[in-house]
Amino acid sequence: MKKAIIALDGGGSNLRMLVADQDTDEQIYYKEINSGTNLSSVPNKEEALNNIKSLIEDGYLHIPREYILQGIGLSSAGTEIKENKESLEQAINEVIETLKIASSRVTKYPPASYVTNDIDILLHSADIALVAGTGTVGAVKFMDVQPYDNTDEAPSEYTIRKFDGNGQFIGDKGSGFWIAKEVLTRVSEIEDLGGYVNSKGEFVEVDPEDSILREMVLKKLFNTTDISEGTQQKALLTSLRRADLPEFVSMVYDATQADGKPFDRAKVGNMFSKIADDAAIYGDEAANDILKQASIELFKNIRASYEKGNFADDQLYTLLLSGSVLVHSKIVRSFLETVVKEKYPNLVIKVNNEEPVWLTERYVKDKLEKSKNIDNQNNSSEVSTEAKTIDDGEER
Repeated sequence: MKKAIIALDGGGSNLRMLVADQDTDEQIYYKEINSGTNLSSVPNKEEALNNIKSLIEDGYLHIPREYILQGIGLSSAGTEIKENKESLEQAINEVIETLKIASSRVTKYPPASYVTNDIDILLHSADIALVAGTGTVGAVKFMDVQPYDNTDEAPSEYTIRKFDGNGQFIGDKGSGFWIAKEVLTRVSEIEDLGGYVNSKGEFVEVDPEDSILREMVLKKLFNTTDISEGTQQKALLTSLRRADLPEFVSMVYDATQADGKPFDRAKVGNMFSKIADDAAIYGDEAANDILKQASIELFKNIRASYEKGNFADDQLYTLLLSGSVLVHSKIVRSFLETVVKEKYPNLVIKVNNEEPVWLTERYVKDKLEKSKNIDNQNNSSEVSTEAKTIDDGEER
């Protein structure tokens, strides 16, 4: 029979699931939902775990009859915390038990399961990794005395150290959510004060009618409510108050609710972070300033990673950039690459343009292959021992 893998990748706001042919890496089924898997930041852990289980069950239903499911793997932010990892492992094992009852194939061939960190996945092919999506985290692999808490086995070649990844309240600078908050802050200042405070702490006067950033944000807000075109136009030319509309903050909170929770982190990032790129392309200085500051904040993680790695300046090392901000925001990436090349010319920059879930698929595939090799070695050892025993017996 053919062999299949179910791979999942999650973070602060999204969960992706892939079913692939283990031998050919051909995609069999793919699905993405808006659900975080980082149990340290999701508003409802039980809901997050149920979403993971439902997605795995959905993936299994799409595996053709000629396949057996060999392995299930999940890479997720937050699994460096032991309790989070154990909860995710338990959720996957519960799904496997459910599938055993429903399917003779799973009863006969129970799949192996693996849970690891999203950063671990990236560092399989790089010396330094930087992820900037809903959240931000940098990491480096290096030779040291202490293993990283989240490795699923004692590392024989390297250990991992993370930087940032501290969530929306005390970290995540340069992330999509951080950029979105900065966009909303600048627009609020322009709306109320006729200008904004830039990253240098300077007040920059801006006529609200001339602010491309403000126009794009308001149009995004208008699209979520039933407002006449005449009122929209008046608001763009004057202010929300003079157009008899709620104040800016009220409109933002109304527009960003999700499942009854105001100012939902994932929704805010998805709605407003890309606006900064669009406005900067049209020459908006406020947007350009935000993206430049984001690149500086992200560079801090690279610098910390490089120094912790104790790298030699005369050798080449790989820096892998991943996450929606670094993949899709050409402006942030351009600013960042300029700073990196100037400070660390020995870093070879690569961008992970494929869905991270494919990295998880290859991780599971590698684990299954290593497990197979170990089994083969053990079987060979048992055969050799048995042969030796027979030989010894004949000698006696």
